[in-house]
Amino acid sequence: MALPKKYYDKKNKILSVPPHISKTKKWYHFLLCETAIELIETMMSRHPENEFLFPNHGYEQKIKRWEGKLAEGNTSKYAKEPTKYMFSEMLLDNVESFCLKYKVEKFLPRDFRRTFKTLAGQLKITKEIHDRIQHHSLHDVSSVHYDRYDYNEEKLEALLKWECKLHELINS
Repeated sequence: MALPKKYYDKKNKILSVPPHISKTKKWYHFLLCETAIELIETMMSRHPENEFLFPNHGYEQKIKRWEGKLAEGNTSKYAKEPTKYMFSEMLLDNVESFCLKYKVEKFLPRDFRRTFKTLAGQLKITKEIHDRIQHHSLHDVSSVHYDRYDYNEEKLEALLKWECKLHELINS
């Protein structure tokens, strides 16, 4: 969620995650299908002045409230200073609000990953490729020490299948 817009390369259809915000502490490059590009472009158009792809809406007001609470000594030990980007708890809150508003069965953002894994299997995308798409750490000797291939063609082929499946689900 802390991804600055500068890591989005529309021309080459790549979204890069630098090591300092990557779970595996390694660079990761998402190959983007047209639907993903449309969503990113929409997000960027909503908040053109913000440096992050997923901004913390109302950051200025939140930081003022935070500073006021600090000055009063009125923060709990679990309180977090607001960030300019949306952090994972905010995503959880937004998903929960969406579920309540549209009377959708509650789910977690992690459920998107599980759904992708399940449907990718149905689409005959190999486990190795969907693990690579989800940037899982591969711990076998070959992956760690020898295999330097990026699998970009295979990941893009799989993501295009995934995009078609999503469109099929949305339109049915």
